[in-house]
Amino acid sequence: MDWLAQAFGLPECYLSGGSTHGGGVIHGSASEAILTVMCAARDKYLAAVTKDLPDGEEKEETLWTYRSKLVALGSAGSHSSTKKAAQVLGVRFAAIPVTEEEGFSLTGAAVSKTVADLRSRGLHPFYLTATMGTTDVCAVDDFAGIAEALAPTFNTSQDIWVHVDAAYAGSALLLEENQTLTPPMARFHSFNFNPHKWLLTTFDCSAVWVRRRAWLIEALSIKPPYLRNQFSDNELVTDYRDWQIPLGRRFRSLKLWFVLRSYGIEGLQNHIRNGVALGESLQAKIESRPDLFTVFTPARFGLVTLRVKGADEDEINARTEALYESVNGTGEFYLTSTVVNGKFAIRVCTGVERVREEHVQQLFDEFVARTKINVNGKQ
Repeated sequence: MDWLAQAFGLPECYLSGGSTHGGGVIHGSASEAILTVMCAARDKYLAAVTKDLPDGEEKEETLWTYRSKLVALGSAGSHSSTKKAAQVLGVRFAAIPVTEEEGFSLTGAAVSKTVADLRSRGLHPFYLTATMGTTDVCAVDDFAGIAEALAPTFNTSQDIWVHVDAAYAGSALLLEENQTLTPPMARFHSFNFNPHKWLLTTFDCSAVWVRRRAWLIEALSIKPPYLRNQFSDNELVTDYRDWQIPLGRRFRSLKLWFVLRSYGIEGLQNHIRNGVALGESLQAKIESRPDLFTVFTPARFGLVTLRVKGADEDEINARTEALYESVNGTGEFYLTSTVVNGKFAIRVCTGVERVREEHVQQLFDEFVARTKINVNGKQ
């Protein structure tokens, strides 16, 4: 996990030998990772705001009062797993608006406004998911702006846990040109990405790092007599059962190790660069036919979204959905779609290992031919 963190350019605080005693662990999915770190964030926040109270009934009542006012945050574009984790933990969830003008990225100003509004209502925001590569359009949140917005409460009792969900696009951090995104993460609390998405590893495999491992252990450790042993008691081993919700663990590390050893960093970088380049190629093709298409969001990490031209939003949505259904119906290509702020868009991901330029050209030709049929009603 340290190898991977270093290859990604993650801050030193996420390394197992780092100054903050952080480290990494492999979970099954980003959803599991988010639920786990949100649990740790909840307990960390509650411990901080009640630390001056003596143990007893008053402290217990205060804890439950605070629990009822906790709010987990994510952008309107963050993955549904953040809202689901909040449901599981019995805390509130608030979605922070994002705008098309900002590229659907979460900004520091939006975070500040939402946090201030919630606190003015007596609520306690304690956790935020910031995203590198949203599912809808692969937007990247403004990490530097978010870090600056939350700086006044960093390491205080009001500290909001910031988790970076980079489930898909995180693999692109293997490219040095993308590692400019990581310095602000030194002020965040955890980070995850899924090798089973873009890093050629079979499902399931989600890597998650924390800035301080004790946060997980304090929230999740439980030691019945039947689990105790001299090695754990003497801290000679790392009990990863305390870094996760389940007790048992699958042996996921071997397949990831094989990928790293088989491809090497350079081979994996070539794979990522190919996906990025093909996305940019598709964007250029779409832009070459402004009479038929518009790029909804530009190519980011091998994901492009597009729409069909039309007279108004209703017609654009209808034509775009018709093209989406028509191309998928051929069985030759598999597309996904999304609706953002009422706008239907086609999502094309070019990061699959065997996709080549000729496939991108074939898809674009299909887009053109079927759009002409759908719009003009003839071949």
